[in-house]
Amino acid sequence: MSSHLYKIPLFGFMVKVMGHFPVWFLKIADKYYKTDPEKMKVTEARVDAHVARGGILSLFPEAQINRTEPTPHNLQPFRYGTFKRALQDDAKIWNLVMFGHEKALAPSPPLLFQKGRSEHETNKQRQK
Repeated sequence: MSSHLYKIPLFGFMVKVMGHFPVWFLKIADKYYKTDPEKMKVTEARVDAHVARGGILSLFPEAQINRTEPTPHNLQPFRYGTFKRALQDDAKIWNLVMFGHEKALAPSPPLLFQKGRSEHETNKQRQK
């Protein structure tokens, strides 16, 4: 999770308590992301310890909520850095695609939640 989100009152506290690991970006601009290597060394050491204890990681390879026009229903390119950890540990990868964020998260102002509706179906429901 991007380190700037840790500064949001209450939300920042919640993600720390939940055990999220910060991703320290030096620059974010139009699908270009550059991380701070020195700060990321600290995060990587914490991730190493977490994985060594048998911890699980959730990875978000697009690095942001997709708000592409005309439809946000297409996946953005996945970033290699997201999968570097899984490849390094020869980990099993499970996928989850979430759909409909544009209905609940307004593009502007950031983090302003709107009234929305969540729908889901399981594989068992699809097979019927």
